Amino acid sequence: MRAQASEPRTPPRQTGGHQRGTTPRKGSQSARNERATETSAAVLQRVDVVFYKEILDHLGFPHRCELARVRHEAVELDDAIAGAVLEFEHAQRVWDWTIAADGYEVQSLPAAA
Repeated sequence: MRAQASEPRTPPRQTGGHQRGTTPRKGSQSARNERATETSAAVLQRVDVVFYKEILDHLGFPHRCELARVRHEAVELDDAIAGAVLEFEHAQRVWDWTIAADGYEVQSLPAAA
């Protein structure tokens, strides 16, 4: 029996996008499109996160002084709040929001249509 020399097989060339049944690479355009489709199908939670400092008046009563109001939206409420906190930290140039503010209040907004 003779052994036949076989030519090396090369996989077929992919032309843009990804093949059906395979998962796209993380940074590819089709992966971003799939994530956008999944996000648009779900209802986005919109929140205003109001960061404040507590200041005492001349009688010693505390009052909340608004520092910033950050609007953010995400699929999950906790993700929307976390995104707003991160945005506030970047704007204030601090690594923890408690350095710049004494607290925050979450105000839910109607879902985007």
